[in-house]
Amino acid sequence: MFGLLFNLGFISVFSYGVILSLGILVAAFIFWRELSHTSWDEDTAFSLVIKSLFWAFVLGRLIQLVLNYHLGWQYFFKWGSYPGVNGWTFWFVFWLLSWYQVKKTDWPEWQFLDILAWVSLVFLFWLSLACFGGWCWLGKITSFPLAWPILDQPGQRYPLSLFHLLFILGLLVLFSKLRFRYKTLKWYPSGRMGFVFWLSQASYALGHFLFIDLWRVNSSPLVFGFDLSTFLWLISGLSLGIVFAFWANLLHWPSISLLKLRRTTKKKTNYQGKKKG
Repeated sequence: MFGLLFNLGFISVFSYGVILSLGILVAAFIFWRELSHTSWDEDTAFSLVIKSLFWAFVLGRLIQLVLNYHLGWQYFFKWGSYPGVNGWTFWFVFWLLSWYQVKKTDWPEWQFLDILAWVSLVFLFWLSLACFGGWCWLGKITSFPLAWPILDQPGQRYPLSLFHLLFILGLLVLFSKLRFRYKTLKWYPSGRMGFVFWLSQASYALGHFLFIDLWRVNSSPLVFGFDLSTFLWLISGLSLGIVFAFWANLLHWPSISLLKLRRTTKKKTNYQGKKKG
């Protein structure tokens, strides 16, 4: 929990930037090592991810500015305020663009997204660590039972990034095993690639809702008592969880089942008709 580490003349070095830079290097190294086990071009893969990150940041910033228009024109030039980027928009746009770009290549997109999902968990761990070390863990006022008043800060607060850090650490431990063994799981009979992507992102979205957004005190609730971002995290987590259930063949589309039933009935009718003839 150290904001400013030291000064080099007119340059101030903050713990947030140092830890986040280390996180980027670690995530990039792990991504490169994962790619080395494939036949994909590493430069193309890194370029794909950087493009997705860039546009996700741009759109995430624009949405944040639109949602906070009531703060006045000064907010448009205030990059140091918390938060500066709409998290849900950044997350959604990043994955949408990554999928779209890899779809245009001849690579197996779900294998690529599985690798990228694992690397993204590593980066999120370092991001939460940087946030906790850089004092942005104060976050917003919350109604969480473990929250406590902090000196010179209004309302009850708690270390958002600490809970987020522990949650991401749990996901890392879980998927460090599952990403190599999911094809042998009895409850995952399909064995299809995409397991790590769908389940990790569904878990992350629901965890973000349950451990962070759900307890924030919303000054202007918009949808079912939640602000828009909180509601979107909930819907995203539930939607991704449902898609994963279908992906894993734990659930079946009613239309497909009905179509199979109609075909079976038609075959029986034709067979009985031929037998009678």
